[in-house]
Amino acid sequence: PELQGRVILTGFVADEDLASLYSNSIMFIYVSIYEGFGLPILEAMKCGCAVISSNTSSMPEVGGDSVAYTNPADINEISNIIERLATDEIYRNELAMRALKRSGEFNWQKTAARIIEEITC
Repeated sequence: PELQGRVILTGFVADEDLASLYSNSIMFIYVSIYEGFGLPILEAMKCGCAVISSNTSSMPEVGGDSVAYTNPADINEISNIIERLATDEIYRNELAMRALKRSGEFNWQKTAARIIEEITC
């Protein structure tokens, strides 16, 4: 009841609408069990959105110290971190600032350069 009207479960969102949605959200929650890379985390970070993510798979590598991590199988831990981000504006803003900074470390040119370096050695 307290969350009614405050939480939006969007379902499918068109690519062209994602940046606006991320930018106008106070947090992005992505508690997937496994991801090959975790691009949605990076997209939210690039828009300055505080991120809650699983502590599994590639997510910690992508998010570094700019994401609030949780065990995707522990609903109590997930709800506690959601509550903290919802109520602690200082912590939420700190994560959002770090996320924006960290997202700058990822771009297609750097990725291509690393791939070329790896395959030409």
